[in-house]
Amino acid sequence: MKDLLTSGGDVALAGALAPVVLATAASTGGLYGLATVTLPPHYPGSPLGSVASGAQGCYVLGGTLALTYGTSTVTLDRGCSVLVPPGVAFSYWNPTAAPTVVLLISLPG
Repeated sequence: MKDLLTSGGDVALAGALAPVVLATAASTGGLYGLATVTLPPHYPGSPLGSVASGAQGCYVLGGTLALTYGTSTVTLDRGCSVLVPPGVAFSYWNPTAAPTVVLLISLPG
């Protein structure tokens, strides 16, 4: 999986979902990137992948997110978050019948 937000501000997200970019690497001096994405009900998820150059964070704004990273699988409800370290394989999906809204954080941007 590619970095969530590339240095040019282009968005790369598996499953062809359309993220809403809130902050690009260019707008934060390369420190971080932010985007929100809405996963439809029972969205099967992204392929297992990793980002070698930085950490990836997820903060659940609404709904429920399931996330596998390394050898752990967690279910995150609204207000919960996780940070996946660089190089650790991860995948996420929506296990419920309701949409899930997630804030995605790319560190560095």
